[in-house]
Amino acid sequence: MALSKMKGFADRLFTGATRLLNMEIDSPKLPIPLEQRLLNTGLCVSLLIVSSRLPVFGITKSLSENPYQLLTNSSHGTLMDLGIAPLITTNMAVQVMASGKILSFKDTKSMKMVQKVGGLFLTLVLAIMNVAGGMYGSIGVISSIMVVLQLVSTVLMIMFLDEVLEKGYGVGTSASSLFAACNVAESLIWHSFSPVTANFRGRVEFEGAIVEAFRGLFHGGFNMRTIRSIFFRRHLPNLWTLLLTIAAIGVILFLQSLSVVIKVINPKGRRMEYPIELFYTATTPVMLLSQFASSLGKTYECMGQILGYNNFVMGVLGGMIYNFFHPPASVIQEPLHFLVYSVFTVVSCTLLSKAWIELSGSSSKDVAKRWREEGLTIVGHRSSHLQKELDRYIPAAAALGGFGIGVVSVVASMMGVIGSGTGLFIAAGTISHILRTIQKEKQI
Repeated sequence: MALSKMKGFADRLFTGATRLLNMEIDSPKLPIPLEQRLLNTGLCVSLLIVSSRLPVFGITKSLSENPYQLLTNSSHGTLMDLGIAPLITTNMAVQVMASGKILSFKDTKSMKMVQKVGGLFLTLVLAIMNVAGGMYGSIGVISSIMVVLQLVSTVLMIMFLDEVLEKGYGVGTSASSLFAACNVAESLIWHSFSPVTANFRGRVEFEGAIVEAFRGLFHGGFNMRTIRSIFFRRHLPNLWTLLLTIAAIGVILFLQSLSVVIKVINPKGRRMEYPIELFYTATTPVMLLSQFASSLGKTYECMGQILGYNNFVMGVLGGMIYNFFHPPASVIQEPLHFLVYSVFTVVSCTLLSKAWIELSGSSSKDVAKRWREEGLTIVGHRSSHLQKELDRYIPAAAALGGFGIGVVSVVASMMGVIGSGTGLFIAAGTISHILRTIQKEKQI
């Protein structure tokens, strides 16, 4: 009797979960005003930020006891503890398998369903490993179940927000990129204007670089000692780092604006312009690499809690994660680490960019096929030569763009910019996309 009741409960739970994952937000039937879409985007961002600040209910371990947090790129101990890495990793894996004919889908909806299930499954596995490994302290069975449910529910919320933006109710590209951009922007603002004070060698200073600059000039006067402290203090954010960050953002925005324009003509004889940007795949390569590193770091952290860190396997894995994915503190002190990190980042971004155009349907072949269906031709060329002409630009833009993204990310990280080179690239790309969308819609 009890067994049949449990089986019935499991069946109802599975049916409910399937219906939940099959739920799809309909695209808006009427155009949504820009102001409303901006408001929707702001609400999505607010939910993500609040989730990254709310602690997981039921944990007992202090957040400061996690020495491997820098490897995971997540908000440890909060609802966003697992971050967006499980979703990004699963989506990429499914797309790779679909492109390689390992998995076949009858339509896009089926593919998205598998991505959702895979993302939730990976989240569930990581959450259970966290709890079982004692990452949240010694908690009971009920608290453990509550912790897992909270983490999984947060991932479900991110899926929902992603779909809201994807369907056209907001102005962002995805909830994941918005969250990454907000983290970098928040860090930049805090490092510049933080009113929090710190006592260093008997001297009280403001954490915010700009706030401390005004205080230093007002109390210490305009002299070399004050200027050196404002620009080059090592224990707290300084003006030199802030200026380097602003300069890096300017370089990234400039490179993102570079493009080659192809003139096309539609069946009605109207000429149009199709820009192929230098960063053809946008921030996708660096985003994928960042989230893969985050997933790997989180998996390492979970394994360490269960197996312990003081063994050969964990030592090798930890060393690989640190050398391949984490920038060295100094090029002079760690030249080999710098070489490994920079080569791996640049090569990975280049290869990911090349692969992504095939996986996302934005290769020369795919674009040429869409243009033929729409009746578009390149001015001065036959429609049969579409792919040949596009092959001159798109593969080169993908490879060169991925290479440039990797180089700029490495250089920015080694310069010590606020938010890391990778984070800065994602933030600049996301905010630039939103501003271009706003500008384009205001011109219509």
